[in-house]
Amino acid sequence: MTLFEKLMDKISGSLSNKINLGKEIHSLKALLKNGYWKRLEKLPPRKAFFNVIDVCNANCVFCPAQKLPSEGIMELPLYRKSIKELDEIGTKSINFSALYGEPLLDPHLFQRIEMASSHGFKTILTTNGIRLSENENVEKLIEKGIDKVNVSMPGFGEKSYAEIFRVDKKNYGKAISGIAKLLRYRGKVDCHLSIRYNSKIPELFQSPGFKHNILPLVNKNFIKENIHLSKKVDNWGGLISEEDLPEGMFLLKPPSLKPVPCKWTFSVAILPGGTVRLCPCRVAEQGKQDELTVGNIRETRLREIWYGKKTKELRRMFSTFDGRELPEACRDCSFYSPP
Repeated sequence: MTLFEKLMDKISGSLSNKINLGKEIHSLKALLKNGYWKRLEKLPPRKAFFNVIDVCNANCVFCPAQKLPSEGIMELPLYRKSIKELDEIGTKSINFSALYGEPLLDPHLFQRIEMASSHGFKTILTTNGIRLSENENVEKLIEKGIDKVNVSMPGFGEKSYAEIFRVDKKNYGKAISGIAKLLRYRGKVDCHLSIRYNSKIPELFQSPGFKHNILPLVNKNFIKENIHLSKKVDNWGGLISEEDLPEGMFLLKPPSLKPVPCKWTFSVAILPGGTVRLCPCRVAEQGKQDELTVGNIRETRLREIWYGKKTKELRRMFSTFDGRELPEACRDCSFYSPP
């Protein structure tokens, strides 16, 4: 049976039980564009993600960071070398939020942003917002050249904040204050809010935190385009289960088909010790030093790693339909998406 026939057989099964039909159709479209991802292999990394620090000041129900070991903070000379090689290879965008960890805990963050900006990279930061209001951090981010800031929030109330982020509820006020300050600079920086919540949408937008602190600083277009809402979270390759989530939040189901390489294998993650990993988003029980690592920038130039044999072999593991040959982090991952 050909790959196409296997996929159609899977879709027929989904039609009969109406489960995961949308994902199967998405996979069919990806398979029909099979040549597209092969062309992507000839290009530099779409985006580079730096795991500059892997410790966090929150303990979110949807993130396994506190269950995994820390590798510390990336040294500046290693970061400088990485930036230079990414520039040489042709990468255009740098994100300071690979895998897990709170970038604003990194003592060298502003220096790193300035370095990246001086090379012409688009710079992106994802934060839980707790430290945005401290030490003029918003002003420093803008001064050093940050282009986009994504703030992850569990809604706009102390109760949901403490329940989902599992931190002292006093941090909610700090985060709201930081977001409000950030929004006042919207003309200078692109702001996005990612809300993982377990309440009803009307309750979310009618809460005092939103009405008094956020709403006066935004318009309808911002709410529509720059606020992303989701009750569903992914499973981090099996590290997060339904039992970890509060009532009202749900796990995304992994797609039954992964016939082409995940889009995240066309971005690169650089870890604190220089390890280069294909996926910048998720890990499983093995942690970051797993089958998705393809080299170390301390020992091998990034160009050789990116266009090397191991990188290509990993992507081709996605051509199996049952997923048995995939790296552990990919087998049951619900964050999979075709390129």
